[in-house]
Amino acid sequence: MKHIFNLLIFSTIAITACNNKTEQPNPPNHSTYFPFYRNEVQYFEVKEISIDAPLNIYDTTIYTLSIVTDSLFNSGDTTVGHYTLLKGDSVKIPIGRLVRELSSPVGSYIENWNNCRMVKTLLPIKKGASWNSQIYCITSDNNEISKIVSAHTPSTKDSRYYDSTFKVFHSYDSSLIHLKANQEIWAAGYGLIYSEKVDIISNNPNLDFTIPIRQRIEIGTIFEMQRKMFGPQKAK
Repeated sequence: MKHIFNLLIFSTIAITACNNKTEQPNPPNHSTYFPFYRNEVQYFEVKEISIDAPLNIYDTTIYTLSIVTDSLFNSGDTTVGHYTLLKGDSVKIPIGRLVRELSSPVGSYIENWNNCRMVKTLLPIKKGASWNSQIYCITSDNNEISKIVSAHTPSTKDSRYYDSTFKVFHSYDSSLIHLKANQEIWAAGYGLIYSEKVDIISNNPNLDFTIPIRQRIEIGTIFEMQRKMFGPQKAK
């Protein structure tokens, strides 16, 4: 009789524990920020600006960068894409290769440019998250800390509205006399829509330092990539 009573108590405790156990929610799927399509061509307008005010040099170069899908490979939660980079409009010149790697819903999104596997973001995507984006770049001496400054917010860029975007700084260092920054904006369903790399100096004591540094550049470079046309897309 005592054995049966103890068994009933144990069963009651077990059932109560199961009922009180909190179920772990599935992680959100943010892979839509990095769509992979076969037969896709992504077009970007690239602007390269070089300034040397003491020498009166103000050079601006504008061209189209096409990212052409060569092949896609899927294995479980990982997708890998290989791409060719073409520079120019009527005459397109191959200038390099790109490999994209996505592990989702939990993992990372990585791009391999010039033999540097750069971690563009961790997944799931969360505002305030930070990481060493160059941890896999064996040729780099930098420990570049990236940080997501906004996530899952609507945005308008180049007169185009996007339902959900996130913004990441891969580096940001500024003062009254210098600015060095590397930022990207990604949109769900589209991928990268804007990228900017800035490295400028403004240390002339005759300048008005109350003016924003971008309006009083002495020496520096600015590199911008802005998403333009969208090529033919097919579901992977």
